[in-house]
Amino acid sequence: MTYKVLSITKIKKVGISLLTLAAIVPATRADSTTATGATASPSTAPPPSTSPLSLSWQKPAWITDLSAGAKESYDDNVLLVSGNGLQPQESWITTFSAKMGVNFAPLLPNQDFLKTLTFVYAPDFNFYHEAPQESYNAHKIGDSIRASAGHFSFSLDNAFLYNDGNRVAPIYALSQTGNTDDKFRNFYAQAAPRERRNQVQDRGTLALQYNVG
Repeated sequence: MTYKVLSITKIKKVGISLLTLAAIVPATRADSTTATGATASPSTAPPPSTSPLSLSWQKPAWITDLSAGAKESYDDNVLLVSGNGLQPQESWITTFSAKMGVNFAPLLPNQDFLKTLTFVYAPDFNFYHEAPQESYNAHKIGDSIRASAGHFSFSLDNAFLYNDGNRVAPIYALSQTGNTDDKFRNFYAQAAPRERRNQVQDRGTLALQYNVG
C-alpha cells in the first residue's frame, strides 16, 4: 500500500480555494434569487417615496382646537306649543359650527409662571328654513388662565356668549283663563325659544389657592 503525502503548500492552496468557493456560492445564490424576483437584497430596495402627497400637516402645539362641521336636523314643534292655541311650527334646521383654540403659554419664552393661557372661539350659525324668525348665530368665546408660583396657584375660566338673533319673543300667557293663543304652553317651553333670542351672557370662575404641607 502506498501513501501519498501532500505538502503544506498544497494544503494551504486547497484551503484557500475552498474558502473562496464558500464565499462565491452564497453571493451567486443571492443574485439568482433577486433575478427570479423572490427576495430583494436590502441594499437594492427602492428608496422611500418622497411624493408631496405622502407628507401630512402637523398641528402646531400652541393650537389646542381646530375643527369645523355641519349638521342638518328637523323639529316638528319649534316653540313647544300644545296645539290647542298656537299651532306647532315645523322647520328644517341647518347648523354650521367651527372651533379654534390657541394656547399662548408655550409662545412665551423664559417663564414658568403661566401654565395655560388659552383663547377659544366657537361660533354656531343656525338657520331655521321654515321659521326664519328663530334663526340665530351664537358667538361663544372661552378664556382660561392657569398659573402657579411656589405654594400659590391661580385659575380663571370665563365663558362669553353673544347671540345674534331675533329680539322679538313669543308672548307668554298671563293667566290660564285669559283669551291668549299660548295659554296652553308648558311652563318649561319658554326655555328653548329664549336661548335663540338676542342676548349677552358672561360667566366666570376665579380661584386663588395656597397649598400648605
